[in-house]
Amino acid sequence: MADDAELKLDNGGGKKKLFIIIGAVVLLVVVGVVVFMMMGSSEPQESEQTQQLLAESNKIFYVSIPSPIVLKVVSKPKGHIMQLRLSLMVRGEENKKLAEHHLPAILSAISSSLYDLDFAEVQTPEGKEKIKETALKSVQSKLKQLENKPVVEKVLYDGFIIQ
Repeated sequence: MADDAELKLDNGGGKKKLFIIIGAVVLLVVVGVVVFMMMGSSEPQESEQTQQLLAESNKIFYVSIPSPIVLKVVSKPKGHIMQLRLSLMVRGEENKKLAEHHLPAILSAISSSLYDLDFAEVQTPEGKEKIKETALKSVQSKLKQLENKPVVEKVLYDGFIIQ
């Protein structure tokens, strides 16, 4: 009788071991398939290279205009002078080089677009934003003529003085 009891205990433990072994094999197969799917294609290498190129081309650079832009501002009792120190925000090393190369043309475009400013308008925050927008549009249109692309993303103030 002892032999029958031992056999019954061994058979129950064997079924448990069998279920554990089958579960482990299924788990290993699933993990293997997932790893194969993730590492099997060469697309991640290409996308990493593409992402690296995009990161380099999206790097932000600031090109400072070395000399201040001095403009006459119209007002009724007397004339005023405005001095602007500007920086140009560009993306990518190539655009930085283009902006630095075309600085004289950029200065000319900004000066001609901001030729007749009104003193009352320049003193308001909206007027200051309008100056930046006008300068940006003129710079981008000039660079589109020269390089067939806008190159400059933003025009930023480094200094703003009205006397």
